[in-house]
Amino acid sequence: MLEARAQVADSEAPPSGLVRLSTTDAVLEGLLLPLLADLLQRHPRIQLELSTDNAFLNLSRHDADLALRLTASPPAHLVGRCLRAVHYRLCATPGYLATAGDQPAHWRWIAPDDLLPDHPSVLWRRKHYPGIQPEVRCDTILGVARLVRAGLGVALLPDYLIDPAWSVLAAPRDLPAADLWLLMRPGCRAIRPVQALYQALGEALASA
Repeated sequence: MLEARAQVADSEAPPSGLVRLSTTDAVLEGLLLPLLADLLQRHPRIQLELSTDNAFLNLSRHDADLALRLTASPPAHLVGRCLRAVHYRLCATPGYLATAGDQPAHWRWIAPDDLLPDHPSVLWRRKHYPGIQPEVRCDTILGVARLVRAGLGVALLPDYLIDPAWSVLAAPRDLPAADLWLLMRPGCRAIRPVQALYQALGEALASA
């Protein structure tokens, strides 16, 4: 009887403990930051540890409990849900276009560097503008977005990094949308703080 009462009391208590979430710097800034204050207020006893990494390996090594990733094929050993599609847009600030004009050959193109050779934005530019070489390159998609924000040129970016005030120059129909996945290790499904944050993140991001 005492053990049963203890289990009931524990299940009714707010979830508490450490949750380690792995994502990318772009997803952190573009999607997570607007939601974190509300999530942490709803779960004040959860301690959140964030890491920005472009690989799933940290879940395989048990270095993280949850992962938030753009991927077309999540690893089979993880469980989770697809939250939304992410579309890419070619964009620039109106201030930059006012001086650069409307001809692609006259634009300063910004792109990921050789660390991301197969990124959708790189493949699309090579297909549609094979003669154009980017004049500014950066090793992260978030860095590319910040360069666009500074008015330095044009770039193909995921929709969650695009400011509504920017000008959209193209919405490629031949570039498949990427999927945003929230994933966890199967063994984490029974861990209350991990499950609580998984549910809260899933609901918030699916409607974002």
